Amino acid sequence: MKKQKFYVDLELDFSLLAVSCHLKDYRFVWGVNNILNANFIKTKTHNNENVYPSYEFVMDSSSAHIYVNRTEENIMINNKPEIDFWLKVYDVEGSQTVKFWCEEIKRIPHVLIVYTEENKKIKEQFLA
Repeated sequence: MKKQKFYVDLELDFSLLAVSCHLKDYRFVWGVNNILNANFIKTKTHNNENVYPSYEFVMDSSSAHIYVNRTEENIMINNKPEIDFWLKVYDVEGSQTVKFWCEEIKRIPHVLIVYTEENKKIKEQFLA
């Protein structure tokens, strides 16, 4: 019997910001809440039997999540160990909000770098 290949093109309808900084998660989220006038609430994310702290902010027409990439024992996205936090934004208003958030987060003290992750393989790990 001949094998058939099945290709699925997943729709990644969110933006993913990568953040590297020298802050603990609660300090980073506090800075994000202050600078963006947001209200991220702590939740937990399970990934392969590991628990990672995460934070959620629900807006009128979209939502955003902050995921901690590294704990003392594990790294959530193994091929990006230099990243401390992932910010997943469902932006229905277009990319202007994401660009604005990126620029504002760069103003938080001790934040080293913020950039938009475009790699589909990495973004696919945040589906769910």
